[in-house]
Amino acid sequence: MSIFIRNEVRGGVARPSGNARMFQLTEAFRFDHAKHGKMVEDIATIGNLEVARVRSTGHFISLREAEKLTVLLPISGQLEVETSKRSWVAEPQAGLLFAPNRRATRARSAHGAHFEANVLLLPEFVVREEVRRAGMRVVRPDIECHFESTQPSQGFPSLQRYLGYLIQELSRPGSLLAQPRVQHIASGLALEQLIAVLKDCGALSDGNSSPFSSLRQVKAAESYIREHYATIGSMNEVAQAVGVGLRSLQVSFQSAIGMTPRERLMQVRLDHARQALLRSEAGITVASVAMQVGFTHLGRFSTLYRRVFDESPSTSLKRSLTR
Repeated sequence: MSIFIRNEVRGGVARPSGNARMFQLTEAFRFDHAKHGKMVEDIATIGNLEVARVRSTGHFISLREAEKLTVLLPISGQLEVETSKRSWVAEPQAGLLFAPNRRATRARSAHGAHFEANVLLLPEFVVREEVRRAGMRVVRPDIECHFESTQPSQGFPSLQRYLGYLIQELSRPGSLLAQPRVQHIASGLALEQLIAVLKDCGALSDGNSSPFSSLRQVKAAESYIREHYATIGSMNEVAQAVGVGLRSLQVSFQSAIGMTPRERLMQVRLDHARQALLRSEAGITVASVAMQVGFTHLGRFSTLYRRVFDESPSTSLKRSLTR
């Protein structure tokens, strides 16, 4: 069964107080069409983060969120958000990010289709700790940011795609993402992508580089990656194990071997995946191997595997089974 918790609200001018909420305090709620209004929230917790998909005929909500950063990614319809600073509008292929704040949001349906959006929420203290571990500083703690997939940024498109994949995969009965170890990896990757978005928005700045030599950093990180490749979530875990900031580690890897720490991790995982597929053990599947070595996105795993080994994972498995 799905690990989502479903909350459903129908018709009326007030939101029932008994329903679980994504946000800390709902001050006001109403549907655009009170009699026929409907909203469905599917919410799942993965490690320290919450992911949700919201579907609505159209509604207005005034809320206060004092503890969590919020990322709102419309899939259909339009979001209009009013804060104490300014007004924001987001449509599909765009998104909004808010530090803890009070805001009023109108979700509008469009062209006969219901409003739909993906949502990511993380406790502010978790994000601040991740920023500290990355060797960066928060320079805009009250960040509000609008971003689009067409902007020259790696952070937002990656987070948008990955959040969509997580929600789709978590909805699937029997998903391997129900496993705690896989959730740890998935939440670490999502947090890492959020940090990239915060940096793109100007909320973060790089800290001071560590004097620890580049070569020593890379060797120590390589050793940690080879030992823990299957369970690493965020690259901050690697940086912390080495004793340096993430930015310093990234610079060292680029200087020493011409790739990022995450790219090196992907190489190690792919090598182990190939070995497992070619061993042809009983009951093995491509999905189980991918999750076993640390991949949480099966489509991404297949793409990388084919690029490196010039054949699909399923082809490798079939070839080993016919020997």
